[in-house]
Amino acid sequence: MNNVQNHVRLNMNILKKMIIGLILAANSSLLCGEVNKLSAQAYDGRVKNDYSYWGYGAGIPTIFSAKFGHRHQLDKHGFEYGVGATPLVYVTEAHLFGTYLYYPKPNLSSQMYFGIGLRGGGFLEMKRAKFAYIAPGIVVGREFTKRSGERRFIQFAVGPGGLTTEGPLKFRSISLAFGYGF
Repeated sequence: MNNVQNHVRLNMNILKKMIIGLILAANSSLLCGEVNKLSAQAYDGRVKNDYSYWGYGAGIPTIFSAKFGHRHQLDKHGFEYGVGATPLVYVTEAHLFGTYLYYPKPNLSSQMYFGIGLRGGGFLEMKRAKFAYIAPGIVVGREFTKRSGERRFIQFAVGPGGLTTEGPLKFRSISLAFGYGF
């Protein structure tokens, strides 16, 4: 029993460090004064894209999820981070996420991207509040600008499992999400 408790404590410490790291990454834009501004421009032949967004999605095992995030792009490289929530059958799951994005052909009007990231979170119900997880994920999507200048995206995400406070989780997840820049 003592080995199990030590294992759970070790996993909790790792999860806490990862979540703190994601929070620090998310707050970096606040320190740079780039909050809630839509900035998409081509300059000196380079593509710069910077905007906040809200989004929703559906998938397996979740039926519905909502998120708020921020994206930065400079040419072929980008990064997104944010927070999200997913109502499940008996509980609500909340998480932080960070994803590296690669744009093979940067273009402000319409561009495809691939990404790899990390997501960490837990349940918001007091009885199950000790459950937490961290999981990698892969995304593929298309980002585009409407004629009105609004940024949008649609993306497909796959998760291979993850590490929880109760041990490894081998359950895979898939989802389709839509995002709206503001």
